[in-house]
Amino acid sequence: MPSRRTVLKSALLSAGAALVPFDCLSALASEDAPPYNLDGFQEYADYKRNRKLNGLAPDSVKPDPDNPSLQRDGRRCMNCGRCDAACMEQKIAHWYKPEDLKSSVKTLCMHCGQCVSACKYNVLTEKTEFFDVGTALARSVKSENPDEKRVYVATTAPALRVSLGELFGLEPGANLQNQAVAALRKIGFDYVLDTTFGADLVTVEEARELKARLDSKTPGPMFTSCCPAWVTFVETFYPEFIPNLSTTRSPILAQGAAIKTTFAKEKGIDPAKIVNVAFVPCVGKKYEATRPENAKGAAYWDREGEFRDLDYALTTRELGSWFSYLQLDPSKLDPEDYDPILGSGSGSGKLFGSTGGVLRSLVRQFCKDVTGETPSPETMELQAIDGISGLRETTVDVGGYKLRAAVVCGLAGARDLLDRMKGGDIPYDVVEVMACPGGCVGGGGQPKIAGTERPTDETRAQRASGLAKIDREEKIRVASDNPEISAFYKDFVEPEGEERREALFHTSFQKRDVWKMSPRA
Repeated sequence: MPSRRTVLKSALLSAGAALVPFDCLSALASEDAPPYNLDGFQEYADYKRNRKLNGLAPDSVKPDPDNPSLQRDGRRCMNCGRCDAACMEQKIAHWYKPEDLKSSVKTLCMHCGQCVSACKYNVLTEKTEFFDVGTALARSVKSENPDEKRVYVATTAPALRVSLGELFGLEPGANLQNQAVAALRKIGFDYVLDTTFGADLVTVEEARELKARLDSKTPGPMFTSCCPAWVTFVETFYPEFIPNLSTTRSPILAQGAAIKTTFAKEKGIDPAKIVNVAFVPCVGKKYEATRPENAKGAAYWDREGEFRDLDYALTTRELGSWFSYLQLDPSKLDPEDYDPILGSGSGSGKLFGSTGGVLRSLVRQFCKDVTGETPSPETMELQAIDGISGLRETTVDVGGYKLRAAVVCGLAGARDLLDRMKGGDIPYDVVEVMACPGGCVGGGGQPKIAGTERPTDETRAQRASGLAKIDREEKIRVASDNPEISAFYKDFVEPEGEERREALFHTSFQKRDVWKMSPRA
């Protein structure tokens, strides 16, 4: 009689092979794993009782069918309430009155994916796309028709390198960066680039933007805008703070524009034939790929509507599923380097993957811009903002500027901070905000513990420590010191002029038209 593992694996593969993320698949396929965790029923009883005491009806997260980030298989649901609890923890669920929403809006989703991370039974997952991407890539490789050929470019996010290994038996924080490069080439990608180049690009642009705001005495702090869930949160609940969002695009979209412009030029490739696939820790990047600003490269070529800067965003779990489906263990491969041109980043770029990393990178670059010198060790490390939770703040004296800065992660903390600011308490010049606990290392597309459990603070801290170690070991730790960034600005950005620079690497944000009236306070 076939084993449970064999039967389950056969069923999953015949159903499309990739509908279940690898970490969940491995847990479900375990020979001795019970079908359900019976403790969940007691958890649900406690959950229902607590909600009743607070005057709230039991509920579970039910994303709209057209949600670009999330999907739900209700047949698996055990009504444990974890997803709803995670959404409440983020102060999204039940923070509005459904009757206040326009009839066209069924639910509000910020696309942070914490409900997915909290889901123990694989009811909620990211919108899985790797099987489609893999099939199209294989067809392109095998095709002898030049018109059907495409150039596949992979870009890997900072946080992925310290979490992917968990899906293959390594400890959180283990650096699998260059083995992942080798594995991506092995499955057919033509070029493999590092999103930390995009992070360095964003750092240079944001530092320049911050200095301009300070010099012009623009009121209020500048908020970082790398996180699409945070941006959507502001557009939905706090549109009065939209002018405070940095106009600099996120690293994957800024790098996507560079791929579809300067990279295409350098390689002599029609940008419409480039398929840009970003591997990210975040389900929100799937949503970000649908936003209207994801078309700067096409506008550059006067070919609006023909292609997007970012074609696909696949999560860390999806990449693990893809490797697993192909029976490829990246941890057993010899490391390989990224391709040149947009292929490398500084230590600062690597730090973007954890809370506090964007601010550290920004302060380093701001110091270099203002003083022309490498930051002091104290400014480089900014130990005052160490940690992976809560509000952390510091003040940095840089060349006549007294920079008041803060870091917060998790949308609940962001809501508390914005409510304070609405009351007139605005003690900062710059604030880094990430929607997920711990930042991208705790993103909704990251591996779960044993395939089922939401990452703990300890796990997130291990991943963050892995990124900090990579930064400390880098010879280049300031964004503009990256030779590829220097060459990019000298050979492409500066000759194109200021107008092109703004058009390609900056954007604007709009109030989301979802309310019949003002959002609930």
